[in-house]
Amino acid sequence: MPYAEGRTYHDADSHVMETPDWLVPYADPGVRERLKPLFVAAVKPGEETMIEQARRRHLDPAERERAEVEIMLRKNWNALGSFVKEDRPRALALLGFSSQLVFNTFLNPYLLDAERKDDPDFAYGLARTHNRAMVDFCSVDRRLLATGYVPLADFERARAMAEEAIAMGSKALLVPSACPARHSPSHVGLFPVWEIAQEARIPIVLHVGGGGQLLDPHYFANGLPPVPDFHGGAENFRSVDYMAIPFPPMQTLSTLVIDGIRAGRLDHRAGGRGGVPVLLGLAARRGRPQSAPALRGEHDGARGAGEATLLLRQLRGPDGRRARGMMVTQRRARRVRRGAMLDPRRTLATSAPSP
Repeated sequence: MPYAEGRTYHDADSHVMETPDWLVPYADPGVRERLKPLFVAAVKPGEETMIEQARRRHLDPAERERAEVEIMLRKNWNALGSFVKEDRPRALALLGFSSQLVFNTFLNPYLLDAERKDDPDFAYGLARTHNRAMVDFCSVDRRLLATGYVPLADFERARAMAEEAIAMGSKALLVPSACPARHSPSHVGLFPVWEIAQEARIPIVLHVGGGGQLLDPHYFANGLPPVPDFHGGAENFRSVDYMAIPFPPMQTLSTLVIDGIRAGRLDHRAGGRGGVPVLLGLAARRGRPQSAPALRGEHDGARGAGEATLLLRQLRGPDGRRARGMMVTQRRARRVRRGAMLDPRRTLATSAPSP
């Protein structure tokens, strides 16, 4: 009996657990010689030293049977299908998911660091290496949807990388949530990237790790004993830095919306409990210059109604059906359209889904 049953489930945040040398077979010669081993120790201390032991256990029939029984208990490299791609379809069947959008686990900081240096050949070569590895991992089952990374540092290379990633088989384009070193992510030179994704009908996605350092490490200098992270270690996420996760994507997406990546030019798609609808509310709260192109209206009420209309579109899936848990939010948004809440400064309450 699968873990999830009774309805259709699509997992929008699954991962491959990379090994230190995971990228090497996929790199072009000029990139391969410059690759450094992946830092994979940001989990329970010492666990990364047992990767080969975990690989051998996955080959043991008795151990595989235990791994299947413990499908919801095992994490990291001990989990079935976490890094041995041939095991992932069985894991997917045990979970009961119709598809999984698959991200890297450790590579985002490395990709971002390369992108922000003055070496575009290596930055885009590293992204290509990542994309090949992701597509190959997902090639064992059509339900596995690879994310392809697109650095935004160079306009023409970004356009070419977006086209290449999609042609390679990527089902979503992963972009950094940090600002490029020399221009905004909303720069008009990057519009072809968003248009390529729209034409291919695949989403632009962001993920934790793509925004650089989450917060000042001095937040943890509180005079108290160190707090283990959610994996039992001390290098990944604890409650304090977990709270900072949304802010880099919020800043980047807000900038895109305010500067013109909008309905009428590009078709927004937002997932999860936040995304574009919430950010539109934040944009309304902070105000916009008179010339800003995002969601223009004849007056504040029209602007609020426009945001509510866009929100309603976001709360429906590709099949037109409402997302579960969004009915209260939809009723609120309809009240905005009818004129009951015309003040755009109140659209954040309208946009935020109910618990």
